[in-house]
Amino acid sequence: MAAAEAQLQHGLVLDGELVVWDTEDGQLSFEALQRRAAARARGARALAARWPAYFIAFDLLHCDGQELLARPYDSLRGRCPHL
Repeated sequence: MAAAEAQLQHGLVLDGELVVWDTEDGQLSFEALQRRAAARARGARALAARWPAYFIAFDLLHCDGQELLARPYDSLRGRCPHL
């Protein structure tokens, strides 16, 4: 969370999905994501090292004080210069 806050501007709203890539199976793993989400502080670091999580953003909802929900998807590319 701190990394995202340091890199993204205040008020930016993205839509996306948190995913975990299982390097052993070579695919996304919903089970690993669930384990990471349910982990207590002590086990969370080990699970994070084994199964890193990634946020995949696929939509821009709000940027530079403007709500972008009604805009066509193709008009959003390059819309927010801070990304």
